[in-house]
Amino acid sequence: MTVGSCSSSVKRKKVRRSKRFVRQIQGKDRGAVAQPNHVWAMDFMPDQLNDDRHIRVLTIIDAFN
Repeated sequence: MTVGSCSSSVKRKKVRRSKRFVRQIQGKDRGAVAQPNHVWAMDFMPDQLNDDRHIRVLTIIDAFN
């Protein structure tokens, strides 16, 4: 009997994690925003209510400032 050798064929499941991909502009210069209402930015902001419920608020802003 050899210590440290393992002859059992136990297979472990691999845990797959979901990956989020964000499409990015590559190789192009975004440049400056020339006028109002030309480029908008949006994001979900987390918040918590008084009764401890969690919400996500969609914020949309004009990038011309």
